[in-house]
Amino acid sequence: HSRLEGLTGVCARLFQRTSEPFMPLPGKFSGAGVGLSTTATSLLFKLSRKMTQEEFLIELHRLCGQWHQKPYDFVHLPWAKLAVVNFISHEACASFFNMVKALAGLPGIGLTDVREALHQGLAANLGHFCAKCRQMSVYENAPLVFVDGATVPLALACQILVDSQLHAARSEPGARKQDFEAWAGYGSKCGLSGWGVGVKGSALVIEL
Repeated sequence: HSRLEGLTGVCARLFQRTSEPFMPLPGKFSGAGVGLSTTATSLLFKLSRKMTQEEFLIELHRLCGQWHQKPYDFVHLPWAKLAVVNFISHEACASFFNMVKALAGLPGIGLTDVREALHQGLAANLGHFCAKCRQMSVYENAPLVFVDGATVPLALACQILVDSQLHAARSEPGARKQDFEAWAGYGSKCGLSGWGVGVKGSALVIEL
């Protein structure tokens, strides 16, 4: 309980900080001084161990508190010890970035680093997944997509948000929960290629 209370106190103090603009710097995932751009909504997380999406989300909420409405709409673990998350706003993204930066790597913490992602936004991350990941696979390997905090079928999310004609015809930028009703879909298998990260030895490295 004392450790959790301490983490909660750190998170509360970070929430009260006035956010300052950051500029992302190229280089290693763990590079010192790496910050966040002023419009970023997507982050890469380096994990201390292999996790499922559900285990990863539990770890995020353990560090940063519980939400009645999820502050993210895309979660994907395309590679062992790597997670990609798109948040519903830059403010939510920046809060997570600052909190994880402060706590990452401490004993008992399942996240070891965080970095701005190569692809930004729900549609961009889904588009990359649909373009690169074609093989059918088990559910654990597929991205999780949320609308209004509820999980929606991946196949329909890709159809509505990625298909250029449907996407261009929409008057609003995001999907609505009712757009996804009465549909079912399956996930796809994906590798590390194209997420802006490479492997050098046993380390994840940001591609320049």
